[in-house]
Amino acid sequence: MNFITAWALRCRINNLPLWRASRVILPTVVLACLCSPVLARLAVADGLVDLDVPGFEWEAQQTMQLSGVPIHVRRFSSNNAVIPAAQALVRHSGLFERVLKLNSKVVLSGLRSDWHWLAEVDVSTSGSRGYVSALHVGAKGAIKDQHAAKPSFIWLPPQSRRQFDHQNTIGGRKVVQQVYSIALPMQTLTSYVRRQLRTGGWMPEPEFAGMGVGMAWSRAGARLMLFPQQGDGGTSLYVHYSE
Repeated sequence: MNFITAWALRCRINNLPLWRASRVILPTVVLACLCSPVLARLAVADGLVDLDVPGFEWEAQQTMQLSGVPIHVRRFSSNNAVIPAAQALVRHSGLFERVLKLNSKVVLSGLRSDWHWLAEVDVSTSGSRGYVSALHVGAKGAIKDQHAAKPSFIWLPPQSRRQFDHQNTIGGRKVVQQVYSIALPMQTLTSYVRRQLRTGGWMPEPEFAGMGVGMAWSRAGARLMLFPQQGDGGTSLYVHYSE
């Protein structure tokens, strides 16, 4: 099911207050980036290979299948600090529309023509390091078992259908990354999810309190980040859960 439509929002990066705090999670915002027409015409795999960001050293691209869904990953390092490196990645790729910051790490996210783009930039001894990945969330039949496609979390609406599921362990923490297709308007979905999370004892990050965003939540050491996107037939929701 093709459930994601690409954003075409364009604005100026200098006008966004994305980088003022050094140890807090920033609210989800639309990043100011100019979409590169050259990159837009390239196939996703070629576009990732051809990413050219000044000061970045890239490793060879890796391509794999997760739950039958193609994903491309490319790691990088930079002599720049985390924030300048993340800004450069946004400016020169034209791929990312949202940003979250937690302590030393910056997470960038974007949706382009059925592909979910994710980048993480973290501190290294020489400056910063991280990766860029592209996940095909519009693939048909990624999860064919209807029972398996049901939601993994009780706070999701019962009509949620899981399109992608990847789970692993990083630094002793379980990490779950999932993408759902939900036949609800985005505002209806986010209101429902916020109510369910609060009922379940989840707390929004303090920086989001009163802002009506509620994209980052925590409970007893577990952490949850949600990235919704309105589509033609409902909402797609990217879930990043760790405990």
